Amino acid sequence: MLAAIFGLGPVELIIIIVVVIVLFIPTLLPKIIRSVTETIGAIRQSESSEDDDSGE
Repeated sequence: MLAAIFGLGPVELIIIIVVVIVLFIPTLLPKIIRSVTETIGAIRQSESSEDDDSGE
């Protein structure tokens, strides 16, 4: 619907999406990786602390 307003076809939309991905992913990728690894670390830490508490 929005594409019809601007007169863009599916090929043009795909090209725009690819350009946006190429421009923004290199700057966002390190932030995404960092947040994912911090989340995984927090989950592992909470699991290990729960294991330590359950042994008592």
